[in-house]
Amino acid sequence: MVTVLKKHASHVLVNIGNEVGAKVSDADFSAGYKTAISRMRAAGLLMPLLIDGTDFGQNIDQLQSQGPGLIAADPEKNILLSVHMWWTDGSAARIAQELTETVNASLPLIVGEFANHAVYECSKHPFDYAALLAEAKTKEIGVLP
Repeated sequence: MVTVLKKHASHVLVNIGNEVGAKVSDADFSAGYKTAISRMRAAGLLMPLLIDGTDFGQNIDQLQSQGPGLIAADPEKNILLSVHMWWTDGSAARIAQELTETVNASLPLIVGEFANHAVYECSKHPFDYAALLAEAKTKEIGVLP
């Protein structure tokens, strides 16, 4: 696998672990990803590494608090943080607040998953994807719908 990834490194973004863990402490989150980053870089994998938030990708607060340490732990400084916006509060205000906090912290963020509703009780929890797209464009944040 390393050989294939190296061959295509200029066109590859590696998600270290999609939605790893539901409830994970900050310490375990950081330690686990720092180990993974170290091992991948030691194997010669230099491409961007994508790190999802916990709580099935939704925990942007943990990305914001632990992201700086993860970026600092990467000798390549080539980390992207990924939030999955399956939030039950998908209001324009929440979206703007979280993206503003992330940008103000100078964290590299991508919205790795979203749709027009939350993943839980979909019809009860609409997601303002139009607000997300507008905010993301303004703040130069990538999105993967």
